[in-house]
Amino acid sequence: MSIENDWLYRKDTLPLRDALCEFLEEHYGKVRFLEEKTLGRVRADMIAVLPNAICGIEIKSHCDTYTRLDGQVRGYDRFCDFSYLCAADKHVHAIDRIPPAWGIISITVREGARFRIVRAPEEARRDVLGNQLSLLWRNELAEILRAEGLPKYTGKSKKFICDALLRRVPGDRLRARLCDALFERDYSLYSDAQT
Repeated sequence: MSIENDWLYRKDTLPLRDALCEFLEEHYGKVRFLEEKTLGRVRADMIAVLPNAICGIEIKSHCDTYTRLDGQVRGYDRFCDFSYLCAADKHVHAIDRIPPAWGIISITVREGARFRIVRAPEEARRDVLGNQLSLLWRNELAEILRAEGLPKYTGKSKKFICDALLRRVPGDRLRARLCDALFERDYSLYSDAQT
């Protein structure tokens, strides 16, 4: 990952999350952020959708505790290609509470927000694509089936469709299609019937 060690955002009027998003956009380029996304039994603070990866972002402010962190790490690790713990500078000791593959960003808020990379993340060595597919809506899965020239699987369960995609589409191409679907997602069309 090519991220500089230190980055200062000087606009005091921008909320901290927005400054963090700008920091990550600066280094990753094309990014779409989904906030408060459910990953299995865990609610992620943010996930960053990149062209070929999903990055989990857990934010711990000065007021937060680490009582739920172990469960949160397990949830992120089931769905994300890599993850960051973004912690207030006084909480960077949490480095001992997360896996070595996780990246750590220290946040200091004085005359703007300063972000410092304490540790860069490593891309996961586990297969998370099946879980990631479950984040898609049925219409998004249907579009991937169409683009791949596969049957519609009308009347089949979402799990059946995800399993069929995993079997029939090469992983790199399927991950790119999944990320593209999340980039293009239109929440104004959202309805419970799509999930």
